[in-house]
Amino acid sequence: MQRPSPALLYKSFEFYGLPLIRSLTVSSLFMEERGLKVFAPEEEEPDKESEVFFNEKMLNNRDLSQIAVKVFRKRAGFEEEFRVADALAASGIRGFRYGEYATDLHLNDMNPKAVEAIAKGLDENGIEATVHEEDANVFLSEFGNYFHFIDVDPFGSFTKFLDSTARAANHTSFVGLTSTDNAAPAGSYPTVCERRYGSKPIKNDFMHEIGLRIYLKEVFQNFARFDKCFDPKVCFHERHYTRVMGRVTESKKRTNKALENVGYLSYCGNCLWRKFERVKKCPECGTEVPSEGNFCPECGT
Repeated sequence: MQRPSPALLYKSFEFYGLPLIRSLTVSSLFMEERGLKVFAPEEEEPDKESEVFFNEKMLNNRDLSQIAVKVFRKRAGFEEEFRVADALAASGIRGFRYGEYATDLHLNDMNPKAVEAIAKGLDENGIEATVHEEDANVFLSEFGNYFHFIDVDPFGSFTKFLDSTARAANHTSFVGLTSTDNAAPAGSYPTVCERRYGSKPIKNDFMHEIGLRIYLKEVFQNFARFDKCFDPKVCFHERHYTRVMGRVTESKKRTNKALENVGYLSYCGNCLWRKFERVKKCPECGTEVPSEGNFCPECGT
C-alpha cells in the first residue's frame, strides 16, 4: 500500500481540526510540536538512557493517535467526561496533545527529571493534569476500570504492561500500545520470540505483519483474562516501531469471539503460498487435527 503524501496527511489534520503549523521547532530550552511546548534536552538521537525522552521521529505516531482518540471519544459519547492516562509520559508530549479532549488527565513517569519537565510543559501550555512519579505498572494498578483512554509507549515491548493496562481500562475504552522490540517477532530472533511471546515467527517479505499479529495475539489473550475484548482499530509498522490501537469492551461473549481469531500461519518458502487459519477440530469427537499436514498443498515442498 502506497504511503500517503504529506499533502494528504496535512489535509486529514485540517479535517480533524489539528493546527497546521511547522511540526517541530528546536531551541536550547524547549521544542514545539503542533503548537505545544515540550521541555527536553536537545539530542541527535534519543535512547533509553535519555533523561527526558522526546523522539521527533514519532510525529506520525502521535498525529494518528490524536486523531484516533478524537474519533473514539466522539463515537463513544464521552464528550462530557473523558479520563486519559499516559503511563510512560517521558517529555509529556503525548499527554499534552490528548489534553485537548481529556476532562481528567493523568501523566506518569518514574524519572524525576521527566516529571519536572512534564510540570514545566503543563504550566507553559496551560494544561491541567495530575502528574505521577511511579512505576507504570504500579500507577495503572491503582486505577481499576477507570480510564477511557490509556497510552503505553515504552522503550522496548509493551507486553510487560498489558495486565495493568487491562485492569485500568474502563468497561468501554480505547488503548494505544507501542513496541520497539521488532527484531524478535519479525523473525530475526525466533527463540527470543518464543520465550517472550509464545509464538514462532517467520522471517520473510511480510515479517512485520506477522510481528504485528503476534503482538495482537498477546493483547487478545492478556485482556481476555479480565473478560475484556480488544477490538483493533489502528495497527501499523513504521521505521523502528509497531503501533496497535483498539477499542476495549468488557464482554465475555465478545472476548470469546476475539480469541477465535487467534490461529496459525501456514507458509511455504518455496512457492510463497500462505494461509492464516484457526485450529480446526474433528466434528465427531472434538479432537484438534492438523489442517494441511506437513507439506505445502500447492507445490508439495
